[in-house]
Formats: sequence, C-alpha cells, structure tokens
Amino acid sequence: MRRNLLVCCIGLLTVASGVHAAGTPGDYAYAYPLTVVPGAPAYLVDLPADAYTWARRDASLADISVVDADGRDVPFGRYTDAPPSPTPVEVSARLLPVPAVADGAPGARIQRNANGDIVIDPGKASAQAGPRDWLLDAKRSITLDALEFAPQSSDASITVNVEASNDLQHWELRAAEEPVISLKRGDDSVDQRTVRVGGEPARYYRVHLTQGDAPWADADAAAATVKLTGQFLDTTTAADQRRQWLDVPTSTPTPLATTAGTTYEFRLKAALPVDSVRVSLGDSDSVARFDVSTFDEASGVVQSMGEVSVTRVGGVDARPELSFQAARTQIIRLRTPVALRQPPKLSVGWTPDRFVFLPEGRAPYKLLVGSYMARRASYPVDDAIASLRSRNGDSWTPAESKVGTREDASGPAALEAPKVPYDWTRPLLWVVLIAGAALVAGMAISLLRKPRAP
Repeated sequence: MRRNLLVCCIGLLTVASGVHAAGTPGDYAYAYPLTVVPGAPAYLVDLPADAYTWARRDASLADISVVDADGRDVPFGRYTDAPPSPTPVEVSARLLPVPAVADGAPGARIQRNANGDIVIDPGKASAQAGPRDWLLDAKRSITLDALEFAPQSSDASITVNVEASNDLQHWELRAAEEPVISLKRGDDSVDQRTVRVGGEPARYYRVHLTQGDAPWADADAAAATVKLTGQFLDTTTAADQRRQWLDVPTSTPTPLATTAGTTYEFRLKAALPVDSVRVSLGDSDSVARFDVSTFDEASGVVQSMGEVSVTRVGGVDARPELSFQAARTQIIRLRTPVALRQPPKLSVGWTPDRFVFLPEGRAPYKLLVGSYMARRASYPVDDAIASLRSRNGDSWTPAESKVGTREDASGPAALEAPKVPYDWTRPLLWVVLIAGAALVAGMAISLLRKPRAP
C-alpha cells in the first residue's frame, strides 16, 4: 500500500517543460533566394529593405536565418568589418610663407576656405623682416613620418621646429630644433634635408625657423616645396559606402500644432536602421530650425536625435545632414517652433544590416525572415571569419551574395503566436488530486472501522 501511495505522489508532482527550437523553413514567413559564386569560403548577405517589414522588432533580427537546399541551417551571423589598414602616402606640398608683421600690429590671419585650403591674410606686414613660419597643406589628415626639403642651389644650415594642426588654430609640436644642412664641398658634401616627425594624424603642418635663413625664401617654386611621407588611414567604413537614402513623404499633411510648436510626422514603410536624416524646405519657406525625434508606437517612447537648421536661398536648399546612432525606426518627427507655409521634406539615410554565412550543405541557399517561434542558433561566425582573415590577409573579405525576389514560406501566419490547444493537464491534475484524496480518506476510514485486536 505504501508503494502504491509513493507512485501516486510521483505522478502528481511530474511537470512538463518546453524549449525554443532553432526552427525549420516552415517556421518562417518569407524566403529570399541567394545567388552565390561557387567556391568561396564565406558569403555576405545585406538585408533587403522589405525584410525589415517581416523581421519582428522584439527578436532583434534573431528571427533571420540561412538554410541550404535541404532546409538545414548553415552557420550564419552578423558580419563585422575588418579595421582599416593604413596606406602609405607621399605628398608634394608648397611652403606657404606667413608674413612677419610690423611691431604693434596684429598677426597675420590664417583660415580655411570651404575646401579646407589655407587662406593667409597678411595684415600689416613688416617691410624689413622676412617670414619665419611656413605652412604646409597635406590635403587630408595623414600620419607624417618624415618631411624632406627640396634641394637648394646654395649652401644652407638651419634648424627648424615642425608643428601639426587640424584646424590652423591649435598647434602641437612634433619635432624640435631639427637640423637641415646642405653643403656642397666635393667629397665632403653634407646633404641632410629630412626631418623625422611622427605623432597623431593631421592635415596642416607648420615649419618654424629657429636658426639661420631659409634658403627657399627667394628661390623658385621647386625649391619652396617639401615632400611629405607618411600614412593615410581611410576612416570611411564599408557601412558608410553602403548607406542608402530614402525620401519619406509626410504622414501629417496637416501638422500637429501645440504650444511647443508645429510637428510633422513621417512614417517609413518598415522599421529601418536609420542613422542620419536630411531636411529641406518647401518653395515658400526660407529658413527653419527643427528638433528631430523618433517615436515608437509600441512603447510610446519619444527619442530626441538632435537639432538641425535649414535654409533655402535662391531656390537652393543647403540640406544639412544630421547623423546619430543607428536604430530601427519607423516614425520620425520634425518639430519647429514657428509655423511653415509648406511641410518640410525628409530623406533618411540607412545602412542595411550585414550578415555572413558559411556554405555548408548543398546550394542553392535561402535567406529566411520573420518568425514568432524560431530563433537563429548562435554560431561562432566571428572566430571563423578571423581565421579566414589570418589565412588570406587582413584585406580579405567574404564574397557577396545576390538577394533574390521574396517568396512565401509560411506567410504572415508565421509571425503570429500559434494557437495553443486546450490544456487538459490542469483539469486532469485536479481529478487525480481529488481521486488521490478520496483514496487516502477511504483508507483512513477503513482503518478506523476495523476492530482492534483483543
């Protein structure tokens, strides 16, 4: 009897548990055929714009996967671009003299034009003193390793300081009291025209003469040039090159007017990873300032992204660009403190999320998007890509795949919560509990009625 009671208790305490499955093609809403060049060890996949319509916001793009011809998952995950590598660069730059000024007069005014070129306003120059400073424009920010002066027609022995700047206002010393010597003495000639520099990247450099007279001051243009040797680091990422711009019509032809100003709302067709906006004015407006924000309908959260001022002069828009951290956004609001005659125009910049997969199994491969239940397995894709880079060189990148036209997998039904069948375990549990209690009560009553032994 005790054995039967133990079995009954174990049955009452048994509980079932469920787990998230990786999913099958039938668990996803849509599929995109992928065209690849055979033989590559890895392939890149850029998400098409309409894929963001089906990828669930709460899944953080984990409801996206790639399968082979047999419907089996292949290693797939986000792709991280390799860090940029420095490129050797050699630039010939002209020495631009900064005029010495008369006693008591303000110094020369140095500034940049719209292209970044150096503009020197000499002010009231000194009639007697020659320049002691010369400016160099490398045309882009470089890490300067060495500065080599041009050969001179006459002997020279000077010392110089070399300074660097990115704005022509703030200067940093890079080389101090460096000798520059050019002496023609037959077999005893000395030709030391190179100055080692180093330091952080900068576009502008200044040569300050600390001792001697500059031999290039009255020479021809060839003598007044220097060769800049260093490295250039291209900070333009692959994501910047892949950025796309999309014009978004306003969804509020009649703006929302409040005490804080006038708000225009723009709705994208899908929640894209927006990272920048451009705003322009209608033909009847000339200047306005906008507060740019995003609105999440699900949570009701308004996120401020920044402020932008827009002008329209002579029918031409300045179209300033506001950049911010990329985030999936579907609704963007522009609020201006003054009323406009016409709604503004908005363009959004977005960069498709980039993934990579390793070609296991048989082609063709398909990109699966959108699922309520399925979530992509976590593959060590980063380790695999790092191994391929170490084998093929830092400049190696996976081959690109071509994303085809969307096909139905299970359709929109895969995005909805599955219908849960009626859970019979709860009433069954109560029946078992009541039956067990009745059994125990019956046993107790029978024991009480049983006469005691004499």
